[in-house]
Amino acid sequence: AVVSFAYAQRLLAVRPGDAFYLVLPRAWELLTGSLLAIWLHRGGAIASGWLRNAAGGLGIALIAASIVLLNERMSFPGMTALLPCLGAGLVLWSGSVGCGPVQQLLSLPPLVWVGKVSYSLYLWHWPVLAFVNSAGWQGHGLPFVPLPLQFALMLLLAWLSWRFVE
Repeated sequence: AVVSFAYAQRLLAVRPGDAFYLVLPRAWELLTGSLLAIWLHRGGAIASGWLRNAAGGLGIALIAASIVLLNERMSFPGMTALLPCLGAGLVLWSGSVGCGPVQQLLSLPPLVWVGKVSYSLYLWHWPVLAFVNSAGWQGHGLPFVPLPLQFALMLLLAWLSWRFVE
């Protein structure tokens, strides 16, 4: 994980596209969850309720901060990917024992539903964005499609894929 992270940071300076798309520089992000799972298996769960709630709250805050603060002008992954990865890790860690406010929030039916279709949503988001925002779409005089409507289309396609394919 450390080598992958260092490689990602180094690659950003010389080949940012490779840093984003290749597996090796992104492996540390997946390994973060793997290392957490190993640590939890060895007894690293949070015993204290207040610490569990604090970790979960901080995790949600880091994920929210990454949504607000990260933008296309920033180098990514590398150091900037620490924010969402640490946030996700803290949320997972906080849910390792018991049920706090974050787990209650994530157990709400609409959020559970989004979780169920999340892989399909991941697969459909880029084709929808690329198609609707392409020069071909605009060149044929088709109307501008607001982002919320594009997102609704992504959700519909994700649900259809989840329901009939997965």
